[in-house]
Amino acid sequence: MRTPNQGFTLIEVLVASLVGSLILGAVFALFQQGIVFWRIQGDTLESRDNLRMGTERMSREIRSASRIRSFKSNEIVIEDSSGKQIRYYYDPAGTQLLRMSNFVSNAVVNRIDSFTVECDLESGIVRLSLEGGRAKAVPDRLETTVWVRAVGD
Repeated sequence: MRTPNQGFTLIEVLVASLVGSLILGAVFALFQQGIVFWRIQGDTLESRDNLRMGTERMSREIRSASRIRSFKSNEIVIEDSSGKQIRYYYDPAGTQLLRMSNFVSNAVVNRIDSFTVECDLESGIVRLSLEGGRAKAVPDRLETTVWVRAVGD
């Protein structure tokens, strides 16, 4: 009595290979999308954190300033309680918000697209706006309003 051969035919092996390849391709595509999404979210969080830290630092110094020396649309100069001038300004070439004190400039925020200042000297209210992430479909924008405690002439 002859026993039938145990095994797979060539067609069965090819079909199983094709199904396995399709499953692996789908898993790989899903993995790639997860990595892309993770990078986008990481960039968004970094951009928002940079904007938040920059506005917090400026707000703190402007709030405690003894006077506002001058301001433009993308620059503000304040004077602290010791009489030292502090200048915050936007450098579009370097896409940075810079802080100058004692003739030394330091970057406060990197990779920003705009910085605007609105100031009402009578009431001592300063509105600051930072925007970053222009490469994204919807850029991040952070605005804050600061009341200067001691407004001078």
